[in-house]
This record gives sequence, structure tokens and C-alpha cells, in this order.
Amino acid sequence: MNKDVEILKNHPSVDELQDILERNRDNVTFAYVNTILNFTIPEIYTISTSSNLLEDNSLNTAIQNVFYSSLIGFGNLVNKISTLNRDMKSKELTQLYLDILQKVVDEGLIPQLVSNAKSQSELEEINKLIFKGRVLSVVNEVSVLQHIEIVNEHLSSTKGYATYLAKSLVQLYINESATDKLGISNNRDNKTLESFIHSILKLGKIPFITFFNVFFQEPYWDYFVATFRGMRTFQKKSYVKSFFVEYLPESRLITLSKNLPALYQILQSLFAEVLFNDDAIIELIISTCDKNLVQLGAMILNSSSNSSLEKRMLKQLLIWSDTAYIKTEPITYQETRTYFLLTMMSYMKLKDSQFVKALLKHKRFLEGVSNRLQSHSNNAKSLAILLADKVCKLNGEKQIFESANINNPYSNLLERNTPPMDNHISFAVAWSIIRGENQVEEQNTLIEVDNSTSTTEASTNSAALASQEVNDLENLPQKPKIPNPIYIKDLLTYLSKDTKNPNAYDFRRKALVYGPSLLKQKSQRGNEVEFFAEDLITQLIALDNYFNDSDFDDLKLQNMIAVIVTTPKVTFHLFNLLLNGDYSLQQRITILSAAGLAARELRGFKDDIEDVRKSAAVNTNSGSSTITNTVTNITTKTVAQMLPPQLHEKYMQLETLTNSATEQAKIPQFHKIIATNFYFPLLNVWYEAGTIDIGHYLPIFISHYIKTLLIFIHCAYPSATQLNDMCKEYLTLSCTVIKNLNIDEIQVVQSVILGILLVFDVLDSLYIVQNYTDDLGLISQWLQSSWEMINDEDVKSAAAKLLLTILDMAKKYERTMLYQDGFY
Repeated sequence: MNKDVEILKNHPSVDELQDILERNRDNVTFAYVNTILNFTIPEIYTISTSSNLLEDNSLNTAIQNVFYSSLIGFGNLVNKISTLNRDMKSKELTQLYLDILQKVVDEGLIPQLVSNAKSQSELEEINKLIFKGRVLSVVNEVSVLQHIEIVNEHLSSTKGYATYLAKSLVQLYINESATDKLGISNNRDNKTLESFIHSILKLGKIPFITFFNVFFQEPYWDYFVATFRGMRTFQKKSYVKSFFVEYLPESRLITLSKNLPALYQILQSLFAEVLFNDDAIIELIISTCDKNLVQLGAMILNSSSNSSLEKRMLKQLLIWSDTAYIKTEPITYQETRTYFLLTMMSYMKLKDSQFVKALLKHKRFLEGVSNRLQSHSNNAKSLAILLADKVCKLNGEKQIFESANINNPYSNLLERNTPPMDNHISFAVAWSIIRGENQVEEQNTLIEVDNSTSTTEASTNSAALASQEVNDLENLPQKPKIPNPIYIKDLLTYLSKDTKNPNAYDFRRKALVYGPSLLKQKSQRGNEVEFFAEDLITQLIALDNYFNDSDFDDLKLQNMIAVIVTTPKVTFHLFNLLLNGDYSLQQRITILSAAGLAARELRGFKDDIEDVRKSAAVNTNSGSSTITNTVTNITTKTVAQMLPPQLHEKYMQLETLTNSATEQAKIPQFHKIIATNFYFPLLNVWYEAGTIDIGHYLPIFISHYIKTLLIFIHCAYPSATQLNDMCKEYLTLSCTVIKNLNIDEIQVVQSVILGILLVFDVLDSLYIVQNYTDDLGLISQWLQSSWEMINDEDVKSAAAKLLLTILDMAKKYERTMLYQDGFY
């Protein structure tokens, strides 16, 4: 070996080099690898341009094998790249080593390194170097600092690297030589593979989700199960929490109720004990506000004994009944917690639980109902009525409140089916159900539309033939005439035309121009609009301005507004897309704008909406409106190209509340649906998302999000049944935003201040002082500490007005605030 090293240092011939590489193929030492890196590769690189030496595949393969077959070779290659990266003058050499690394990293590398490992310390080094992400870290650093493109899909992104690691782990489980070495086939505790799994799952959210995208499949799930059972309790809790809160929502496996029995069958035996012994996981599941996820959690919990379940239920009832939680917890969380209790009770009743039977006389339950009925929040009262009547119904007693005869805004919670906890379906059947879920249902109708030959297309072909006959008599050819859409299905067909179709522009133009009027005509009879509403709104959001029409944004927005106005319940789907869809900032703002303007149209602000639709002819310098002498001009100023400029200036020009009160709503139930269909579903997006991060333009999105909530509150005045609750939730949200708000984010600052002023205009000042003293204190303190730093004069003026309003309120109700231990 020493002789070969000396030869390598003294410019060997190609034949000598190949002989040395072949002789030492299975005998790789540190000195040998170091010589290859520092002498052989640079020498080959310097002469390759004239001799094409690197074109020799056999020589390339032999050199790559030095780094492919042993940990010493691979580890030193990575360290060499990391060292060279610090020297900006060595870019070409760094590129060479990086190219070798990209060729070495393939599906067989990790099983090969593990198989050749001679000790436990080498396995630990493989874990540190590969599974803990050092390789990816070095590659990313080189790519950024030296501007080198990474072409290996395993190294080009975190997701690609995590997929590579997960698939390599599968190979380690499957590969007989690797598993024998690690003790799998002998059923011994396998700490090595477990340590590899820990390393991947701790790399972050994306690797965690990617890992289970690979392992949560029928052929591989048992591998993870075997390793999971040997983990420590705190590790199990961490992974179960992330599996429920991160993987299931992100994978969309939980979006369809039909998957719940299958997921229950696969997960309950593995996760039941962990879920049952950790209240924090239950709270996190509730905080997602995902009804299907809550239902799955309840199903798994109910696989435990009744006596243990009673303790769990009592803990949740304590939270549900606590006056502090009733007052401060966001109503979306309270709704989800109530749904959790409803679901748990339904399953416990199926098991003939004595706890449910005794609940009507239970002190904690009765106190909870009483506390909620005494709350100022109508939503809190509605939830108490719903749960109390459900308990009566489960016990065969007469319902106390007879909520079926009351328009309870949460009655939909009772309409959700309770999937059976079916222990009789086989795992094979459960996995087949899971596999079928990955086809998103919302696309099914569109596929049918694309594959069908509609009467509209037939008439289009006829029109084209007739037009061709006429064109024979003319010198210039004319395009075939596209018929106007007759059915809502035609709108989908026109909008989904391939842009390569020569008539695609005409089809799309017809759909966008005639869409709003067709939707309103069809909504007056039948359920055609309702049937296609979700598919249509999804298609419209995804539609881009491929043909560069100057009025495309206006037409697209008009159609989205028309869909929402004719089918108000489509907002649930719309806001779900906002939460889960992979959309640009412009698309997200368009979703919010469409929802806000649709709410205004339903409220009866016809003239303003019509002016917006004719934005090309609107005079943008028209006088601004006021909110009962509190806000004089709340015109939004948003980044150009996000929406038409005229729309920006009209979007937030609210009429005075006095004038608003005189307008007649377009539909009789508007005073109810403005909260249930618009405000609270959109508010829920904030809490269900946890954090919203879309990069540099995040303040613009948050500003528009908050202003859309304000539109809903403004539309709700004065007759909405849940107006007080809407204002309460806005103040809670504002205080949450304020705590983490950078004063330089002037758009968000403006939105928060305008919203609070609007809430003060909507609610009675005494009611505000009596119920929101803590919020007033926080807002006042924030304004006093931040006012001098606000660099926009309009916003600074609005902030001063808000602060003066709070101080005047404090002075007027000084005794009340002192009694309530207020900030005054």
C-alpha cells in the first residue's frame, strides 16, 4: 500500500493508475484516499482538457469506487469539498470534487457503506455524515457560495434528500446482508436503524413528512412499526404528535371521511397508548381545528377501557367549562373542542358507557353548561345548547333546549357521520382504501368534463363547419364562431381548454364574459350551480393570464364573486383552498378579495360592487368614505400588479355604518351566514395554519387577510346574530398580531388599527370596557410605545385617533375599569 501511495504521488501513467485502483479496490486506507484526493484527481483535471482522460469511463468508475465502497473514502471526499469551499479561488477544483460526489450519491451508496462498515463506530459515523444531514449541508453551502448548480436530484433539495434517505432505509430493511449485519433477521434490538430513523425525523418538518410518505405504505409500514415499538416513551410521543399534526394534514389522507376507519385500523394498535397518556397531543389535535383529525383521535382513544376514558373526558370538560377559557379561547378552538366531546360521547355510548348515562347529573357538566349560558358570547351559548341536547339524545331523554327547532350556527357538527370503529376489516382492505385516497376528489368532475363530448362542443364543431363554407367565398379566413355557454358545465369545459387549442382564447373569453350572468340565471332554478361551484371556483383560482388580456383580472374576479354570491356555502371550500393550496401571493389576495366583495354584494352594496367591476372607467380620485367620523380614508395601497389598481382603491372604501344600516341584504339569511359561512371559516384559517409564511410579501398578505375580516364585520352590522362574537374574535386576533408585530410592517399596522376602530364603532363603549379591559390595556400600551416610530402620516393619524378613543373611554368609565382591575 505504501508503495502504491508513492507511485500515485509521482505522476503514474494511466495504466499504472488503473492497476493501483484495481489492486486497492477492497483495501482503502486514509493515506490512499488522501493521495487520490490531493494528487491524482487534480492531476487528471489539469490534463483532461487536452487528453480527454476523464472521458475514460473505466477510469472514472474506478476513481468513484474509492469513495463509493468505503466510509473513509466518502467521508474524506465530503471534508475536501467543505475545506475547498472556504477558498473562493478554487471554484473549478471544487466543481470537480462536487461532480464526483454527485455521481457517487445514488440509491446503492448507503446500503453499500453500511454493508462494508466494520464496527459500530463506523455505523455511527455514517449516521452523523449522511442521516444527520452533513452531506446536504456541505452541498448547499457550496451551491450558495460558489454558485454551482446541483443536478443530482438527491442533493438538490431538502425534500429530495429526505426521500433519498427514506428509500435507502427501506433498502437497508430489505437487503439481506445489511439486515443480517444489523440484527434484524435475528429479531435482536436494532439500535442502528432506529438511530438512522431518529436522525431523519429530527431534520425538520419536510423530512418528517417525506419519511412517512415513503414508509406509510403497506409493504414498508411493518418495518417502522417494529422499530417504533422499541423506542423510548418520550420519542414515541414526539413522533406521534408530529404524525397527527404535520403528516396527516399535509398528506391529505385525513381530508376524506371515508378514510377514517382505515386509518383507525392501521394506527390504533400502535398509537393508542401514546395518545391516551399525553394530554398535550390531544390539545394539539384540537388546535388544528380539523374535524376529521379530531374524529380519528376520538376513535383511537375509545379503543381504551371505559374507566380510563372517563378521566380523559373529565379533563376536557374542565377546560370546556372554565370561564377563563370561554372568554379567551378562540371560538374556533371552542367549536373543535365541543366536537371532540360530542364524538367521544357518541363512541362511549356505543360501548354502553355509564359515564355518559350519568352526565346529565354530573356537577362539572352542569356547571359548564351554566357558565356558557351566562357568557356574553352567543357562540359559547350555542355550543352549550348543542352539547346539552346531544347528551339528552344519547340517553334517550327529552332535549332540554330542543335545539333542532333553533337555528343553531353549529348544528352542522351533529350532521357529521360517526364512522364505525371497525376492527373486522383486514389490513389489506384498509391499505387499499388509503391508496385510493390520493386522487383528489375535487378534480374528478373536471376530468369527466374534459373526457366528455358535450352538446356545446358538438355545436361548436357545427359552427366551425358552417363558418368554413362562408370563408371559401371570402379572401380572408375567419375563426369559427364559439357559441355562448348554456350550462355551468360548459363554463368548466371552456375554461379548461388546452392553450394549444387554436380556439382556446375564444373559449376562455366567452366563459369569462358570460360566466357571471349565466351563474345568476342558473342559480334561480335547480341545483346546477351548487353542483359545480367547488370545481368552478377551483378552476378560476388556478386560471392564469396566458393570453395577456388587459381586463383578465377584472373578469376573473367577477366570476369568482358570482360563484360565491350564487352559492355562499362554497366559501368553506374556498378557504380550505386558501389554507392548503399551493398558490402565489396574487392568487391568495384574489381569493380574499373575491370573498370580501361577494359579502358586500350579498349585503346589498350593489353600486359599489358595480363600480369595481367597471374599474377601467372608475375615477380613482373619488371622495373617500368615513366610519362614523372615526376613519376618514382607509384606501389600501398595495404592491402594483397584485390586483387592478382601481380595485385596490375601491376594496376598502366602506360606507358609513349609518348608511350601511339602511341597505337591504340580498338574501334573507345573510345576518346568519355572514358569520358562519364567511367570517369564522376565514378566521379558522389563521389558527389552523399555525403560522403563515410566504416570504418577503407576508405583511401584504396579512394586511389583506385582516382587512377582509373587517369587510365581513362591516357587512354584519347591525343585524348579524353573532356580531359581538365576531368583534371579540377580531380583538383577540389583533392582540395576537400586535405581540409579534414589527412597526415597519406599515400595511399590517394600518389594518390592525382600522379594524379596532371599526370594532369600537360597532360595539357599545360600556360593553367594550366591561368585557375587553385586558385587550384595551395591551392595545393602549402598544400604541403609546410605537406611535413615534410610525413613519406613515396617515397611519400615524389613525393611531392617534385610536389612542385618544381608548383614553377617552378609560376616563369616561374610570370606575368600571378600576373595579375590573383595568389598565387606567
